[in-house]
Amino acid sequence: MNSCIFILRLIEDPSQENLHGNMKLLEVKAIYKYIKKGKVFNKIINLLIWGTQIDNVIKYYRKNDYIIVQGFLRRFSEPNLKNFKLKDVRTEISVLNIYLLFPFIEIS
Repeated sequence: MNSCIFILRLIEDPSQENLHGNMKLLEVKAIYKYIKKGKVFNKIINLLIWGTQIDNVIKYYRKNDYIIVQGFLRRFSEPNLKNFKLKDVRTEISVLNIYLLFPFIEIS
């Protein structure tokens, strides 16, 4: 695992918390944009938020908010069942700290 700090944009509203034993866990998807050889790419990252931060995230964070996330980065490779030559790669961050950077404000 690697310690990391990212600026991400939430692509879904944080809503459902799961229980794993006695631990509360919130899974939220975010997007990371990067430039490689002059092209812009998007990478979807799954955020795993633990413990007491869950209440604040559900209460204050919304879809399209920009956030700063500090945590541990993990990547998983899973075989693709349709084509056994290719592998699906998932990226997860176990969140230590999360901060609201730019809230999304909808103007009506």
